[in-house]
Amino acid sequence: MPYNPNYKVASHTRLNDGTSSDLSQLLATRPGWLQDVQAFSMSSVAPGYLFIYDTTAAVTTATVPVWQAVIPFSVFISGATNSPMGAGFLGSLSGGITLNNGLAYAVSSNAAASSISTSPAGLVRVNLQYQTSSCL
Repeated sequence: MPYNPNYKVASHTRLNDGTSSDLSQLLATRPGWLQDVQAFSMSSVAPGYLFIYDTTAAVTTATVPVWQAVIPFSVFISGATNSPMGAGFLGSLSGGITLNNGLAYAVSSNAAASSISTSPAGLVRVNLQYQTSSCL
């Protein structure tokens, strides 16, 4: 399906809550395009992982991602008190990633899509911009 600039862009933002809902967020049940991805972490322990899926069903460990990224972890600023700086990435996907079925994603503390697992609550924020083949 070719990219169509006439469809309205939808935005999604979510701060992970450390529960199984981090492992399966279904955003669209129609074909469309993922255009922009932003992911930020306040963890000072380890990176997080973002998985994007072309599906209309809940994500399981058997679901194969179409795109994945590492969410860098933060470092501490030394001073009177140590405080996390935060880290992340911005991704503008020229022309978008075509999704023939729908859009779902997962945030995991595990790098393997076959063993996604929750991250501690409140450490990862994901922002997505996408279009679907229906006028939203």
